Amino acid sequence: MISPNGKKSSSIHGIYFEFGPAHVRAYGGVYEIEKDDLYALREGIANNLTAFQKLYRDKKFKALFGEIHGEQNKKLDKDFLEAAAQEPLIFNKQFYFYSTFEAEMLLDPNIDQLMMECYQTGRPLELFFNQFIQRS
Repeated sequence: MISPNGKKSSSIHGIYFEFGPAHVRAYGGVYEIEKDDLYALREGIANNLTAFQKLYRDKKFKALFGEIHGEQNKKLDKDFLEAAAQEPLIFNKQFYFYSTFEAEMLLDPNIDQLMMECYQTGRPLELFFNQFIQRS
């Protein structure tokens, strides 16, 4: 995890790299989130639907990460029902994205550039989330 306060940071504006024998992955977004922060994030998304959708529908984002993942609540606070009709991701309890590469990528001399591309492509969405959740 690379973030302002390192591995123990509760910050959401970082990036997580996974290097293993099966694959290489770069993750971003919000994975572990407390109830009050989730409410604030949903509120931020609901009040900025167009901006949120523009970020995750961006061609470069979609080509690299595909979509936003996360478990969803079956029920939603009534404050968000109208917005959720336009943006079902508001049901999410997590908002994360990742890209997977072959394990052999570890040996590629340009792996640092690829990981930087992942970071830069996901950063606008991270900054969007940070408007509503500020952690150290």
